[in-house]
Amino acid sequence: PVFRRLIRSKRCVAYLDGFFEWTTEKNKKQGYFVHAPDKEPLAVAALFDVWNPKHENNAGLYTVTLLTTNSSQALGWLHDRMPVILGDNEGVEQWVNCEQYSFEDCRHLLRPFK
Repeated sequence: PVFRRLIRSKRCVAYLDGFFEWTTEKNKKQGYFVHAPDKEPLAVAALFDVWNPKHENNAGLYTVTLLTTNSSQALGWLHDRMPVILGDNEGVEQWVNCEQYSFEDCRHLLRPFK
């Protein structure tokens, strides 16, 4: 419900080299950097907004949130959630083209990446 207003018209993509997940093993935190095998950037589904505070220069503050989904089988041992990785150019095009593709058209993209 919080992002309902954004999901229809303010979809974007964040390109990441990877992301960190943390576990605690024997009372010590252990970080794991998750990335594509070929080290290409990951195209992650995101939403943006502009917050317009009431101050003298009236500059907007752009914000972004990354979408997550259930973890893939390969990463299930590490965490129960992961970013929504769009995968190919077709998925990216569908996600960002809000005028041509409704959220319902894009819902299938919000799944664990394999």
